[in-house]
Amino acid sequence: FFFQAEDGIRDYKVTGVQTCALPICPHQPSDLDWQFLDLLSRQAADLIEHHRATLALKHREQQLQLLISNGCVCVAMFDHRMHYLAVSQRWVETYQLGSVEAVLGRCHYDLLSIPDRWRQVHQQGLAGVGQRCDEDQYTLPDGSLQWLKWEVQPWRTDTGAVGGLLMFFEDISDRKRSEQALQDSQQQIQAILDHSPAVVYLVDAQQQYRLVNRCFATLLATTPDQIIGQTLQDVWPLALADDLAAHHRQVLATGQLLQVEETLADREGKPHTFLTVKFPLQDATGTAWAVCGIATDITDRKELEALFYRGQRLESLGVLASGMAHNLNNVLTPMITITQLLRLQQTNLDRRSQEMLEALEAGAKRGADMVKQMVTFGRGRDGNPVPLQIADLLQEVINLVQQSFPPFITLRCVLPHQPLGLVVADPAQLHQVLMNLCLNARDAMAEGGTLTLAAQNCVMDDQEAAKHLHARAGAYLLVTVTDTGTGIAPELLDRIFEPFFTTKAIGQGTGLGLSTSLGIIQSHGGFLAVVSRVGQGTEVKVYLPSAEA
Repeated sequence: FFFQAEDGIRDYKVTGVQTCALPICPHQPSDLDWQFLDLLSRQAADLIEHHRATLALKHREQQLQLLISNGCVCVAMFDHRMHYLAVSQRWVETYQLGSVEAVLGRCHYDLLSIPDRWRQVHQQGLAGVGQRCDEDQYTLPDGSLQWLKWEVQPWRTDTGAVGGLLMFFEDISDRKRSEQALQDSQQQIQAILDHSPAVVYLVDAQQQYRLVNRCFATLLATTPDQIIGQTLQDVWPLALADDLAAHHRQVLATGQLLQVEETLADREGKPHTFLTVKFPLQDATGTAWAVCGIATDITDRKELEALFYRGQRLESLGVLASGMAHNLNNVLTPMITITQLLRLQQTNLDRRSQEMLEALEAGAKRGADMVKQMVTFGRGRDGNPVPLQIADLLQEVINLVQQSFPPFITLRCVLPHQPLGLVVADPAQLHQVLMNLCLNARDAMAEGGTLTLAAQNCVMDDQEAAKHLHARAGAYLLVTVTDTGTGIAPELLDRIFEPFFTTKAIGQGTGLGLSTSLGIIQSHGGFLAVVSRVGQGTEVKVYLPSAEA
């Protein structure tokens, strides 16, 4: 400040702040004058400092407004009455409030319709308690739905009192839409995978399952969530897991597709054969980080192939048996005739010679019977088919078995309460089939067991019929002969219908019982199915077409 004398008036000016004029005496200033000037000097200094602080505050407010206005998020500053002190351009544009100048000084509640739950957040903020939320929904003035990430915090004055609120809002609608689109895509992919009849899985370089579909989980009688995160060693036996891991390492190392047949067992221990295609998945740098496997269950196809090959083999054997039967018949007929003529013409033969001729004739007749069985296996026999109630035939077989079988074999008969359907068949031939099956069951239970005869009506659809050779969809009469004997080894099961093949000791069987039974049943339009486990027994199912009338 400065002073100047002018007509006895001395003016004291403080630039930019205040001007005061005081009359003083023109003579030399007194001590009082100097004290006053000293006081005025200190007051002027305080005023200048206050003015500088005011300018600095105003400058900071301008910088704050500039920063808020150009921010990439929605920001607003309110006083304790919720009046706008500062606001960003993004905030104004998002809520369609016009311009920043039109908003400043206005009440937030007058400009927008604020839900009660947000008013509570504001009141808590003004009380000194800030809040934040990573995801929230808000309805814009035009009715559209907006996803927000927001934070409300109180701001305080120099004294520590709450001066108002600072609000930060980030529009995450685009991110939510992207996340929803990604989730929808993942759900669609998972739905496709879950409804796929093939087993689909994803294994990373650490041999850990990263993705599996429902078909894979069903095989193991569990859920996909229970498998994801487990390793191959956690899911499969050690030897099988090592083989699978070797395939995966090969795919990762070569980057080439691999096709292989794999045999996997389900939770019940039943083996399934899969045709598996494995290929690598690569990241953005081209590095293979996982193996995707698509496995098709070809167990049924393999079984059908085995049935087809078995049928071809049996058909070939049938043709061979028919030719052999014709030639053997030409050989045996003269033998039987000559032995009969010798017995008639040579009446003076001794007893030993007579016994030899009788043995020769008996052997030739037994050979002729075997020839007849071979013919039956080769092309079946027409017989004398009539409408037949199988329950009556079963009762005859049961009566015969009870009288002739040893007492350590228990006989059970299971018949339904409802009437069984009729079949058109030769009773003598069916009787022979059932007795052959019962005799085989008896021989398999040398140490005792249970023989069960059962009959029931059944209907076979196309899917079930496709599992059996020579089967067609329709109504059948099913006769089941079950024993608890030694069972049949899997490697022998495919050969049991071959003529002259037998697992019995020498002299105990001709190997024509099952082959003859198969020829008879097939000549009636039916088929046989055999299920056997070593040490647990054998079940033979005889399917005969039900009569339409």
